[in-house]
Amino acid sequence: MTGETMSDIRELTIEIGGMTCDHCERTVAKALETVPGVRQVLEVSHAGAFARVEAGPEATPARIEGAVAKAGYRARVQPHGGAVAPVALPGRGADFDLLIVGGGSAGFAAAIKGAELGARVALAEARRILERNREMVRKTLMSQNELDTAQTAYDSAVSQLKAAEAQQEAAAGQHKSAMAQARLAAAQHMAAVAQVEQARAALQAAELDLQRTTIRAPVTGIVVSRNVDVGQTVAASLQAPTLFLIAQDLMQMQVDTNVSEADIGRVQIGQTVTFTVDAYQNTSFTGQVTQVRNAPITVQNVVTYDAVVQVANPDLRLKPGMTANVSFLIAERQNVVKVPTAALRFRPDGAAPEPSARTSQTPQRGGGGGGAAGRSREMQERLTTELSLTPEQQTRLSEVFQRNAQQARALREEESEERRQAMRRGMQTQTRTQIRELLTPEQRQKYEALMHAREEAQTQQRPGRVWVVGANGTPESRPVTLGIANDTHTEVVSGDLTSGQQVITGLLASSKAPKRTAPPGFGAGPRL
Repeated sequence: MTGETMSDIRELTIEIGGMTCDHCERTVAKALETVPGVRQVLEVSHAGAFARVEAGPEATPARIEGAVAKAGYRARVQPHGGAVAPVALPGRGADFDLLIVGGGSAGFAAAIKGAELGARVALAEARRILERNREMVRKTLMSQNELDTAQTAYDSAVSQLKAAEAQQEAAAGQHKSAMAQARLAAAQHMAAVAQVEQARAALQAAELDLQRTTIRAPVTGIVVSRNVDVGQTVAASLQAPTLFLIAQDLMQMQVDTNVSEADIGRVQIGQTVTFTVDAYQNTSFTGQVTQVRNAPITVQNVVTYDAVVQVANPDLRLKPGMTANVSFLIAERQNVVKVPTAALRFRPDGAAPEPSARTSQTPQRGGGGGGAAGRSREMQERLTTELSLTPEQQTRLSEVFQRNAQQARALREEESEERRQAMRRGMQTQTRTQIRELLTPEQRQKYEALMHAREEAQTQQRPGRVWVVGANGTPESRPVTLGIANDTHTEVVSGDLTSGQQVITGLLASSKAPKRTAPPGFGAGPRL
């Protein structure tokens, strides 16, 4: 037996925060049952965010709140008096005021419970008095009148107990009704909060639609064309409509060229490009190849490829959509001997056919700058200038070319053409190795680039022949090795020609030449 009396047991109402489902209710109920002094968990509601328990003095608010906190929820025991406390619903950003049925209601229920207990005590006392009086009347120690008075007191105590029980049942019904109203109010509040959130989402959607009614340019630039008129309805379907064509920076233009499939192999990224437009026929613009696209463009069975050229347009003279006549700079030579292309097409009457490519591969003797010695001296001067050789390096380079000249003289004495070609390749490899050894790493890179360009130039060489006026005034043939060419002139890589020497491009008919007679029927006589 403990010293706890019926008057020490009280009903407590606890605010619970964080409950969202029935599982949460069961978890909170189990946590409350572990609190010392809690005799019974009457109700747990996640909708109303509260719990009711019957507890003794040992169930202090600190113990109750601590047990609920260990379960992962927030708890606060309501003080007596039925105060209005803000309860935060889970998942909502605002609090609402809910009248917790506790305090005064709990005190009223306790008073009714006390009245019932008092009626039971009075009934038990009346029963003892009645039984004692009956025994005394049976022994004729008390009068019948006193027994009747005790019986009346007992009946009155029974009636009072029934009345107290009825009041307790009525109070319990009122309490349940109040709690149902509280849950209804909480549900209505949650519905109102959901409506507010729905209205807020609709407002945000409307604001977004309103922002989209203002069309802003994606880039800062110049409007090249406008495809819609003011007031025209624009509807986006599977493909977004084009409203404006905007050029971001007209100071940087792009030329899309159509290069034939026969020439696209010689177009490379980084090449220099010159072009003209009809608007400025006397002005040549310069650009650079930035991209060679792989997608073919076929028009009437003619295949071309797009080579993109980047051009600076600082004065804004170039306009979008202009037609350009483009020339790609494939190769370039400085300080070379060149002849008019017409001189290569000239052939006097009775001239022998031009030398074949196989014949042209034999080394030219005494051509273009003094033969092999002249070419070696020219290469030595070029390496000295372009690689910025020191005096010591120049001396060692001269020794390399002197050894090369000695080997070349021995090469000319060799009778076998196959062996001579093999010895020539070995000489070239040995000479390049010796030159690389005397260069610094930076100079070595420049030398490799120079040799690569020289090898490319050699692959473009082809045989040719030009005619000059001989000592007796008749045309004299001069075999040459040709390099790169443009529309008017062709490079002479080697041959017995000097800079400034005149070449024949054509013959003028003499006025004393005999007049040719036309065959019969082809004269200028009268026709029938």
